[in-house]
Amino acid sequence: MPDISGLAPYLKFLHVVAMITAVTLVVGGDVYFLRVASGGHAVATARLGHAIRRRGPITGPIIEIGVVLGILTVLAGGFNFLAPWLIGAYIVVILLAILAFRYGAPAFTAILDAADTGDDTAVASLIAAGGYRRIAIVDALLFGVAIFLMVVKPLA
Repeated sequence: MPDISGLAPYLKFLHVVAMITAVTLVVGGDVYFLRVASGGHAVATARLGHAIRRRGPITGPIIEIGVVLGILTVLAGGFNFLAPWLIGAYIVVILLAILAFRYGAPAFTAILDAADTGDDTAVASLIAAGGYRRIAIVDALLFGVAIFLMVVKPLA
């Protein structure tokens, strides 16, 4: 196997750029969507919701590229794949995926469906129920945990 250790800093940089982009798209989109939807305006919520949905095919690959770059960084940098901080990061990524597909997407879709009908009251009601807000908060906190693990590397 060729020596790729000299690539480690560049791979790490690209990993960080990809993941910052992903966090910005996901958490930023959630915050902005919640802000607009909380206003109770179905038309504005529908427009933003569809824009967020269109960026989905971009966000997923950015996350996947970031994960691959992280794996390459581990290989090039000589890190231990079973370091406690990396195992914690694996768990966080799995939890984020479960939350996104099991809870986040259905809650988002329910709000967007209500917005598509032009029903301001239904949008306001779904936002007031708090399901999507709780998911967005948990997502943001989990991303924060992942960032902490990657930067601090506790128990290394």
